[in-house]
Amino acid sequence: MPTSRFEVLGAGAFPMLVHGALILLLTGSIIGSLRKIPADAYGRFAADVVAWGKAKRLVFVVFAGLGLYVAVMPVIGYTSSTFLFLITLLVTLAPKTRTALVVALVLALVFSFGLNWLFAEVFNVFLPRGN
Repeated sequence: MPTSRFEVLGAGAFPMLVHGALILLLTGSIIGSLRKIPADAYGRFAADVVAWGKAKRLVFVVFAGLGLYVAVMPVIGYTSSTFLFLITLLVTLAPKTRTALVVALVLALVFSFGLNWLFAEVFNVFLPRGN
């Protein structure tokens, strides 16, 4: 909003003042809460975080795979990167049976090559082809 000639601070002055006051109050509250935690609780917290990370390792694997998928897609294209991402993810997370592997392969083919064909031929939208 433009500043009026009668009000030098402008329309954004009050929200910025409230924001600054809230930052100070919340910072004080965080510091006060941290001072009340017993010293031995920090060691237990670190051990709990490590145990939680080990229990949720597959979640981290999926996020790392998703990051790699997004990074590789402009280079090798939608079809190849999606096929590799899905087949890796499905084989990693699915039961290790012959039926599950066949289903994983079919799903990876349909969602990579099939969706690329659908978007190109039906919707006339071309997904990334890669370099």
